Amino acid sequence: MRFHDHRQAGQELAARLVERVADGDLVEPVVLALPRGGVPVAAEIARALGTPMDVLVARKIGLPDRPEVGIGAVVGEDAPVFDGESLAMLGMSEDEFAPEVARQRAELHRREDLYRPPGSGPPGAVKGSTRRPPSSTCTNSRGVWTSRAAHG
Repeated sequence: MRFHDHRQAGQELAARLVERVADGDLVEPVVLALPRGGVPVAAEIARALGTPMDVLVARKIGLPDRPEVGIGAVVGEDAPVFDGESLAMLGMSEDEFAPEVARQRAELHRREDLYRPPGSGPPGAVKGSTRRPPSSTCTNSRGVWTSRAAHG
């Protein structure tokens, strides 16, 4: 299925999710958007569901001389996550990436400030949330929770 733009994609997905909320399949949903293309999609979904939305900004940690090659990632103030197997193959340690982690974390915060009002942090419904998809759901390649029954 092709969409005219991200907004239309969000409207189409929102219509399906509104049905799931009405059926009781989704209870108290919270929408998380991945910048940049995910924000207009998520905004349409949050608007249709009347639910909070937040932005999840993640930054890739690249190799020192090949920044396009991701070896890890950082989100918020959480500890960075590295591909341990790749680090071992390269004979590198996580400590060697401390300067890059600091740069990426600074850029992450700069971008968060672009998407949120200054100092607001995540909405209350998202902050500290431990919600998980119900056991009857799984996440597809686009990060959308779908019924396990649909996947056989």
